[in-house]
Amino acid sequence: MVKNSYEESIINYLKKNTNFFIKYPNLLNELKIPNSIELSNKIIDLNAYRSKKFKEKYDLVKKKLTEIIKIDNLNIISRNRILKSTLKIIKIQSTNKLLDLIIDDFKYLLDCDFVSLFSNNNNLKNNKIICLSDKISSKFFKGNLQTNLDQSPKGLITFFEKNYKFINSYILIKIKLNNSYLIIAMGSKKENKFEKSHKVDLINYLIKVLEIKFSDLEKK
Repeated sequence: MVKNSYEESIINYLKKNTNFFIKYPNLLNELKIPNSIELSNKIIDLNAYRSKKFKEKYDLVKKKLTEIIKIDNLNIISRNRILKSTLKIIKIQSTNKLLDLIIDDFKYLLDCDFVSLFSNNNNLKNNKIICLSDKISSKFFKGNLQTNLDQSPKGLITFFEKNYKFINSYILIKIKLNNSYLIIAMGSKKENKFEKSHKVDLINYLIKVLEIKFSDLEKK
């Protein structure tokens, strides 16, 4: 089909202004769209084409909706786990019992397979806490960050020395204490349990709960 300069200018304008018919929807009623067109000696059924495109868009929307519902369900489960953990933390009456709760119960409360504790605080009297230097800690927590979801192989070996072969994803959480810190390393056999893209709002909430509790217990 030979296009004149006027038609070309209209085509170019519409290409540059893709929301033109959104601004002027009434013009759609004036358009005469055929049910089929001939293109390269082939008859194109426009109704079938529109139907196919509609189905593709519908399938895409359905897929996104399913993903959103799945994420929402996971968020509800995660929120309930964090809430249950918070209630247990609040009831704790000593630092040692709080440390025992983290080591022994967090893997069940937060649905992970391995939990380890690290600190630079020699006053935390618990034989399950592993001493960690500030130099090593600074490699995994840049600036004021208190969570690490990088999934670095170095993190696996450093924080899960004996079990790193069984771990497919992990998270590191830093609890700020008075002039020191406590790092909670949680590992999972599931690859998608902890991912870089995961939001950490609920984890940040748990960090604050733990920091407040440790602070209160220190004052006793």
